[in-house]
Amino acid sequence: MRYLAYLVLLYFVGLSSCKSVDRLFTATAEDDLNETELVERIVDNQLVYEELFFKRVFAEIEKDGKNQGVRANIYLKKDSAIVISVIPVMGIELYRIMLTKTGIFFIDRMNRTVAESTYQALSRRFLVDFNYEQIQRILSNGVFTYPNNDLNLLKRYAGVKKSDSYALSSVGVSRFRNDDSYQIIDILPGIFRVSNSFISYPEKALSMNISYQDFVSVSGEVPFPSKIVLEGIKNQESIVVTLSISSVDIDGGQSISFLMPSNYEKVQF
Repeated sequence: MRYLAYLVLLYFVGLSSCKSVDRLFTATAEDDLNETELVERIVDNQLVYEELFFKRVFAEIEKDGKNQGVRANIYLKKDSAIVISVIPVMGIELYRIMLTKTGIFFIDRMNRTVAESTYQALSRRFLVDFNYEQIQRILSNGVFTYPNNDLNLLKRYAGVKKSDSYALSSVGVSRFRNDDSYQIIDILPGIFRVSNSFISYPEKALSMNISYQDFVSVSGEVPFPSKIVLEGIKNQESIVVTLSISSVDIDGGQSISFLMPSNYEKVQF
């Protein structure tokens, strides 16, 4: 059961993928928009928030040819914590997971156990090389750079105008780190939000793709994806999950608390 909890965490924080984007917001890519202007538009159009609450998220998970689904609520307090409450069909919470800048914390309600872990351990176990800030940006449809998250690095990515979107790419750019890893970020014109972020890490035989689909208007014409399709591939193994988000509350006061029960057994992951 503890392994399942770790898999649930993995699904929600960032192995991702997809092919197409159906969207409410449509626009045509501008021919005369240079790379500097593109980066400025992307940064200026990031979601402005202090707290996000995702209600009734349904995750369809495919791994090793098997499919299963879980429901969850997710609370994100910017630059502070992400709390995930995993609720099966019966409506009784199964797991509560909190991510902070310093670590990851688990409550297993069924087995009455608690555990702590690190992002380094998560990376070693699943080769998901994300830190807290990158995970936060993934869940909030924000742009991030990989492997080092620094938006100033976007100015050094190569810009490409595609038929229905823009792209920023670090392909062939060795100035980021001494390996062959690279990232390609697709940007929707008009709203300048991320529609797809592909990451390749050949040295680890790892690739990840984060895709955002079906943008809708929330909280007064704020564009936000109602679906995130996720995929991670390592060698011949893959994990795919589709997150369907039925409700997004921006700074609406909803939250999920997190407190480790003192009477639960502490276990190791």
